Amino acid sequence: MKKYRENYLSWRVYMIERKMTIPFIISFKSIVFGLYMLFHPNYLDTKGAYIYVVSYFDDTAVSVAFIIIALAYSLSTFFGKKKFKRVSGIAIQTMWAFFFFSFFVREFYGGYPNAGWVLILGTLLLIQFELMTGDYK
Repeated sequence: MKKYRENYLSWRVYMIERKMTIPFIISFKSIVFGLYMLFHPNYLDTKGAYIYVVSYFDDTAVSVAFIIIALAYSLSTFFGKKKFKRVSGIAIQTMWAFFFFSFFVREFYGGYPNAGWVLILGTLLLIQFELMTGDYK
């Protein structure tokens, strides 16, 4: 039991020392996804990928929201604004959760196979891990 405790504590120290790594990974992925949607007009209109509700959103507005929130999250991490980092982290998680739900519903209830929900689930778990263990105090 002592060995596991020591391994856990050394892993925790390793993660705390690199407390900016995970937020920057989350921000980078969100910015790239926002840029992808920005440079591919009508991406949200592809009914094969999403449930029909998403096709009514404006691609530009959603992509700009992704980019702005991700930039806010990375800048608040860099400058140590912990309350703003928490708010923007929750906003990023909410946006990714909506896309996860869209992919997931389309996969199992729409009859269209799409593995995007698996990748987004990994992103959501990473964001949840960061929100639970990150530097917010």
